[in-house]
Amino acid sequence: MEFLALPIDETDESWVSAWRQALDAEELAQADRFRRAADRTRYIAAHALLRTAISAASGRPPASLTLTRGPYGKPFLPATPALHFNLTHTAGLVAVALHSSPIGCDAEPANRHMEEGVLYMMAAEERGWLRRLPPGAVRDRAFIKLWVIKEAFSKALGLGLSLDPSAYAFDCAGEKMNLCRAPAAHTRDIIWNFSTTLFGLNHWVALAVQGDPGSAGLPSPRHLSAGVVAGAATDGLPLRLSALPG
Repeated sequence: MEFLALPIDETDESWVSAWRQALDAEELAQADRFRRAADRTRYIAAHALLRTAISAASGRPPASLTLTRGPYGKPFLPATPALHFNLTHTAGLVAVALHSSPIGCDAEPANRHMEEGVLYMMAAEERGWLRRLPPGAVRDRAFIKLWVIKEAFSKALGLGLSLDPSAYAFDCAGEKMNLCRAPAAHTRDIIWNFSTTLFGLNHWVALAVQGDPGSAGLPSPRHLSAGVVAGAATDGLPLRLSALPG
């Protein structure tokens, strides 16, 4: 299992031309459709990281990978169906998770505030728990941790935004959040594991993994630099993650 994170500055385009070399024609066309430079930079960084990570896991050059999307938009690699992966990007950070079983990841800025409109999207159990917390920083922090776990889980299921956030619930009372009410189509016998991590000081990130991760548990994100991803993109060779620090 790998969980890789790339902090980015969307105003700095110095790595963009190198990152672009890892992308295929469809991704490049999509990138060029963004009107805002920051959105374009974030998209390119995210997909360069995704291809770098899959390349490292599969042993194939980043630009040679043919990715296909499922019915709800989740990408997969037809040539290596046993490799599961997921991508997330938000302001200042992109991240990728890979595993041999279904996996999802999500990230949000740590300074995000809870809005009443978003609260009503949560399950009734979760709304009650959040409203019992002191308003302000405590409630905002709890909301963000819950939100990234719910997003990671829906992405691990391959459903993404098509899954109603109020159709399932997490038990938030303990230190670790666990699924207490599964979506209707979800098999209750399936084991899921979840984690949230404060990456740096600016982002909450979450993992949702199907199956038992073993005694090692779920990993925290490994930091990759912009230069490492750029080097993998321009070299066109699989990155050796084992040779990287951390």
